[in-house]
Amino acid sequence: MSALGDVLTHVDAICLLAGMTGDQRASVALVVEELFSNTVAHGYQQDSDKPVWISARHDGCALRLVYRDKAPAFNPFTLPKDRLSIAPGGWGVSLIEHFADTAYRYENGRNTLTLTFKINQPVV
Repeated sequence: MSALGDVLTHVDAICLLAGMTGDQRASVALVVEELFSNTVAHGYQQDSDKPVWISARHDGCALRLVYRDKAPAFNPFTLPKDRLSIAPGGWGVSLIEHFADTAYRYENGRNTLTLTFKINQPVV
């Protein structure tokens, strides 16, 4: 978890390069923080030095982040849609789906989440 600040600084720099507004950058940071925290707590079962990878690409209309980890295969987007009513927690997946279009795959021993955030240009 000690790397979270560095991860968020890196992601914010990516968002700035993509031309995202402050609110948009905050949404991306919230999603990445949720993913990273869950990877450490649930995927890696504890604070560790196990890796996560984040890559990005933008085209002026959208920012696509690809988040990878080496935790056991787990697709959070297959959880029941009523997950909020069955157990504490569970808000993270809904939050992620609110801010980004999502896709999941497990390949080469890695969970791979592709998150696409729309870039809205600020009103001038």
